[in-house]
Amino acid sequence: MLCQTGCKTVSEGSPEVKQQALAFAPQAGKANIYVIRPSRLVGRSLKYSVTLDLAPFGTLENDSYLFAAVSPGKHGLQGSFLETGLILGEATRTGALLNFNAEAGQNYYFKIEPPIWPGMGPGIEQIAEPEGRDRVQKSRLSAVNRFEYQK
Repeated sequence: MLCQTGCKTVSEGSPEVKQQALAFAPQAGKANIYVIRPSRLVGRSLKYSVTLDLAPFGTLENDSYLFAAVSPGKHGLQGSFLETGLILGEATRTGALLNFNAEAGQNYYFKIEPPIWPGMGPGIEQIAEPEGRDRVQKSRLSAVNRFEYQK
């Protein structure tokens, strides 16, 4: 039997970062990255930690997203969560690293989903811009994000 932890709610991000994210207009020489966690009943109480280029990016809960303006080039995204079991104790479940190449002036959208099998980490996949924009507009910006407003 599994018990899942993480019932505290993640706060909403700053209005300045949210406004920048919802403009969908990358700064000169940058690309915008959006990682979206859609609402799901399975794993609802889990908070997903996301890394960008193997460094902490932020934390997601249902119906939330992370945003960053990054330099062009190769990047990698990875998700994980802490699972607590009655028999095995705590274990961090980490998903596969998703590598991508960012081009300046482009928006990139990724969706993070619960694992399809027990004992696995969450999956991240790139999604098309129309779906990504729609999901971002219907979600809230996570305040647990290492990227700040950039002028």
